Amino acid sequence: MRVHLARLADGRVLEAAVRTDQHQQKIAFVDRSAFPRLPAAVGAARDWVARAFTRAGGTEEQAFTCALLVSELATSAVQHAAGERFEVTVWSSGAVDVRDGSFTKPEARSSGEEDEGGRGVQLVVGLSRHVELIPLSDGKIIRFWL
Repeated sequence: MRVHLARLADGRVLEAAVRTDQHQQKIAFVDRSAFPRLPAAVGAARDWVARAFTRAGGTEEQAFTCALLVSELATSAVQHAAGERFEVTVWSSGAVDVRDGSFTKPEARSSGEEDEGGRGVQLVVGLSRHVELIPLSDGKIIRFWL
């Protein structure tokens, strides 16, 4: 199997991605896109990742779940991170990265029935096979596998 790893905007991201156990195996980079850290970009990221995940071989149901999880992580990046953008990367292994400029580890919060937010971490953990936090010098990557 030939490995295709794209050169990312920040070589440290690629280094961090390759260091993890899942990425020690031969996998292929599928696609990556950056989005402005604006509320309107959450929907664009959700639509983009659904198409990219399908190109990576995911089913329609998996693409829907992937889009939901990226939507949650993108919303968190828009609301809590620093910088002008967040990035989403899709790997052929079924992994998806969301990179933002925050150093803060996301924590599950308790939410009431009437609360509009606070369930993102629970959704990502509950619907993913595995979730990983990769700290970077300028933020973090949250990686999940379906």
